[in-house]
Amino acid sequence: GPFEDTTGPAMNNFIKFVAVFAFITGGPGGLYNETPEQTWFFGILSIIGSVGLIVISKYGLTLMVRLAAELSKRRQRAKAFEEGEVIGAEE
Repeated sequence: GPFEDTTGPAMNNFIKFVAVFAFITGGPGGLYNETPEQTWFFGILSIIGSVGLIVISKYGLTLMVRLAAELSKRRQRAKAFEEGEVIGAEE
């Protein structure tokens, strides 16, 4: 089943997470309503936020890795130029 690997401390952490989430949304915070007349916008915001995080993790991280690689190449070329090495030419 889905909870085969969640035994011992892992299951304890999961139970604590669910309990805290329940207390925050339904307890004194009062964030949970049985009918969505006043809270439907929060659902839309959570969907938009989730999609945004997926897009950032997929494309944003790829862009950051490419930028880091390009900066590394530039530094290597600058260092080679300062040391008098010929870049791209056969010796």
